Amino acid sequence: MVTEKLKKLKKFASPVFPFTAIVGQEEMKLALQLNVIDPKIGGVMIMGDRGTGKSTTIRAIADLLPEIEIVKDDPFN
Repeated sequence: MVTEKLKKLKKFASPVFPFTAIVGQEEMKLALQLNVIDPKIGGVMIMGDRGTGKSTTIRAIADLLPEIEIVKDDPFN
């Protein structure tokens, strides 16, 4: 039920720039990839000037991650 709603929302969402097409920012991309592989790293702090692709890179890597199960009214979800 929830996945059906997500699929409908994705139809109207703006397209995500592919992660593999992002040029430059190699250290940021590596840090994000390592954090996906091992979440015990504790996260990545991304800082930079406007227009350096921070948000684009985050959206792109989030699009590669598997969907999680959403439990209604769960404060930890």
